[in-house]
Amino acid sequence: MSVLIVDDEADARALLAEILTTSAASVRQATSGADCLQQLDEAVPDLLVCDIGMQGLNGYQLMQLIRQRPVEQGGQNSCDRTFRLYGQRIRKKGA
Repeated sequence: MSVLIVDDEADARALLAEILTTSAASVRQATSGADCLQQLDEAVPDLLVCDIGMQGLNGYQLMQLIRQRPVEQGGQNSCDRTFRLYGQRIRKKGA
């Protein structure tokens, strides 16, 4: 299984990569949403693990951009089955 981890925190990426690698996954890492989009141009993973609380392009925004891409670039239907989010919940003001 190929996995792409997207997180702007190096420690979080390293921990997830170690866990997944010991489970026989082939792991790639992206340091930002922009980095993730570039990597998706090269190869679409079986599973994409993405932090939602990244600076700049956050995980929700990244998912929207990926869904707009053609299927062969990780978008549309493939995104719904490969995208997983973790991290802080973004709260609405006053909630």
